[in-house]
Amino acid sequence: MTRILLLTKKNGTTAIAHKIARTYFKDIKILTEDTIPDSDVYNPNYIGENERFDYLISFLFYRRIPKEVLEKAAIRINFHPGAEKYGGFGYNFALYNHDDQYGVLCHHMTEKLDAGDIIAVRYFPIDPNDTVESLREISHIHLLQLFREILLKIKNGEELPTSKVKWQKYYSRKDFLSLCEIPKDASLMEIKKRIQATYFPEGKDRPYIKVDHMKFYFKGG
Repeated sequence: MTRILLLTKKNGTTAIAHKIARTYFKDIKILTEDTIPDSDVYNPNYIGENERFDYLISFLFYRRIPKEVLEKAAIRINFHPGAEKYGGFGYNFALYNHDDQYGVLCHHMTEKLDAGDIIAVRYFPIDPNDTVESLREISHIHLLQLFREILLKIKNGEELPTSKVKWQKYYSRKDFLSLCEIPKDASLMEIKKRIQATYFPEGKDRPYIKVDHMKFYFKGG
């Protein structure tokens, strides 16, 4: 029997992923970010010292998975809401660059974030009026579809495919925060681009302009 460790955050999308995973696998352990206060440090209270898994699957799990946990599974895969052009903070830079296409992918995990060999990619168009929120929502729909496809292959004992697509660039949180800061001499077009690319109603970090020692944040509208 295939043993699965599924790591996710906790929201509506991952609740669907949990149902899909439980439908396909009986021997499955699911941990969400809210049940792991600090996943950067291996903690045997959440994963037993002697526990081993056939697959470790990360789905919208935004914390770094330590080496000690990665080594507990023979195969480790991650579902990333961004295509090969955008490791890390994909939504923001795809919108800022006015790309006409975005995507989601599944890849093998290594200790380095968004760097392992890519298994499969799914692309879809970006609407010029998309926001971070709308692009995130449609990405999650496509990611769930890819999640179902890959898990069905695992359930059926099929070998995971190998994509010819290679990672191109990783965008860090530092890159994202830099994008949030609107230059004082920015044109109206540049201001609009940065707001479209960084404003998210639920986000803690928002686009802003700095004047002297004061920051003025965009609050929507």
